[in-house]
Formats: sequence, structure tokens, C-alpha cells
Amino acid sequence: MKERVTLTIDHRLIKRIDASVDGTHIKNRSHAVELLIRKGLDQGLPQHALILCGATQEHLALALKRVDGKTLVEHNVDHLLEQGVPNIFLVTAQPDYLREQLKEVPEEVRFITESSALGTAGALHLAKPYLNGPFIVTNGSSYKEVDLKEMFAFHNHHKGMCTIALTSVSDPTQYGVALLNGNRIITFVEKPRKENAPSNLISAGLYIIDAEVFSYIPDGYARMEHDVFPKLAKQDALYGYNFPGTYLD
Repeated sequence: MKERVTLTIDHRLIKRIDASVDGTHIKNRSHAVELLIRKGLDQGLPQHALILCGATQEHLALALKRVDGKTLVEHNVDHLLEQGVPNIFLVTAQPDYLREQLKEVPEEVRFITESSALGTAGALHLAKPYLNGPFIVTNGSSYKEVDLKEMFAFHNHHKGMCTIALTSVSDPTQYGVALLNGNRIITFVEKPRKENAPSNLISAGLYIIDAEVFSYIPDGYARMEHDVFPKLAKQDALYGYNFPGTYLD
């Protein structure tokens, strides 16, 4: 038996819901909302996400670049909220300045101060007290439209400690390129010659990570790319999720 209810939904979500209606598989807005609720209840998401906004003025300036009238930070926040992540941390050296630059700060967002440059891995220690399960980490100076529920299902299926969102590029020579064995990442090959590139897949700067990874992160300054990923790869615990959505770097 179905019951009629009245919902108040953010206009951004309404647009995404209406875009999914095709008249055949998804008949109308009500049907789309019901399917999304079922999917959300059947398949969870990490409860926390960190957006790394930069410990230097240069890196923070990149995260504050505007696309379609909003900063990259705001685009990342909106994407996480729309996907259903309830707790978001903005990690930055200048929380007051960052707050001033944002049009609004949703109640789900909190700031963590990176008082000195700790790198993409070292900065995670600042959020450790809040994290007791899988969590999302994303680079604030890029934007990627990833279906996080599908990526999390992929992560759980493979039972690795970290899953990296991978995107394809036409010219891999300017990036670290993923060398894979199936879906498992063996290593990243830095700026290969085009004829020697092991693939055209690069990291999009978004990860789903299990909390046990903290045992692999050294104290102080550390980078995921150099200090953590190689360790996980040796443990066969690093996987790549190739997503088809938009990527802006």
C-alpha cells in the first residue's frame, strides 16, 4: 500500500530528479523520488567527507576559482550534499577567509584548520577524531561528478583500503597514469611518453578510504601519492573506479 506525502526538496535536487524521468523506466517525479529513496536505504554512503582546500594561499586560490558563478569548493560541497553525505569538513589554513569567500555555509559543513602544510595525507590526521568508518576525501581545486553510491558499492565489493576515482584523458603525458591489474592499481607512472603510457586513466583526486589506513600514514607532512598509495598497492589494497562523469581540474 502506498501513502501520499508532501516533501520540501532543494531545487537543485528537483532538477536532478526530473532529469532522470524517461517515461518508461522512471515514469514520473514521484516514481523517481521513490526509487532514489529505495536506493539510498539499500546502499549506504560514508558518513563523512573531507575537502582539502589547501594549506597555502596558492592552493586555496585554486580551490576558490569560480565556475558558473560558484567556487570549486562550493561545487564540491553541493555535489556531496546532493549525493547524501551528511558531514563535510573543509580542511584549510585560512578558515575565516574561506568562510568569507563562500556565499553560504550549509549546516552540514565544518572547518578544520591546517596550521602548517601537512600534505594530502598528513592533513587527514586532523579529522581522525571524527572518523570511525569509511570516509571520502576530495581535492578542493578540482570538480568531479561521481556517483558516490556506486563507487562505495564498488569499494565494498573489492574490500580494499582505498578506492581512487579514475578519469580518462586524451593526453596522459602530463599526469600520473594508472597501471592496473583488472581494477587493482599496481602503481602510477608519472608523465609517461604517450607510446609508453600504461593507460589513459588518471586520478581525479577523489578517494573512498577505510579508517584503518591511518596506520599507513606517517606523522607530520605526508602525501597520499608518495607516502600512502605505494604501501597500499603492495598490500593489494588499492583499487581504481573508472567513472564516466564530468571532471574539471
